Amino acid sequence: MARRATPSTRTFTDYLDAAPDRTGLFAAVAAHTGASRVLYPVSSLDVTPSYTWPDVTYVDTEQRARIAFADTASAERLIEQHKVYGGAPRVRFLGGEYDRVMSALPVASWDLLISLHAGPVGANAARCLKPGGWLLAAAPVADPEFVFDAAVLLSVRGKYRVVSEDAERPAARLFRRL
Repeated sequence: MARRATPSTRTFTDYLDAAPDRTGLFAAVAAHTGASRVLYPVSSLDVTPSYTWPDVTYVDTEQRARIAFADTASAERLIEQHKVYGGAPRVRFLGGEYDRVMSALPVASWDLLISLHAGPVGANAARCLKPGGWLLAAAPVADPEFVFDAAVLLSVRGKYRVVSEDAERPAARLFRRL
């Protein structure tokens, strides 16, 4: 028997239908980092990290994200259809102004910080990463707390791979927190 889509589920699927598919990117990053607990500021309605990682905290200021994530069960139903791990997903959403939300989070509690849309990573976000934790960023990072580790490349066939040398136009870069 097919499950009926709720308004929140449709909100997530409508967003994901229009967004680039990053599941391959996240799978390559997961294989390289071994991360298990993920923090994703400026997530909007992108729940695809939860297809790869079982414990993801989403942070956003958007009203539509707050409304959609108010029904966490809806996000979890969508994630259940695509996840690649056993067990139930753990999804948390924190809405509000980034510096306020991030400064209230526990220190050194996440293995990976996804910053594909957030611009420069602020001190409040960096403090949430465990020492030796990973930052996945779309742009170079000039913060002295982070050191370049790898580039994530996208092939013409649509496959992602992680390489240890930097590249001119990678899909993303991985940095380690010192």
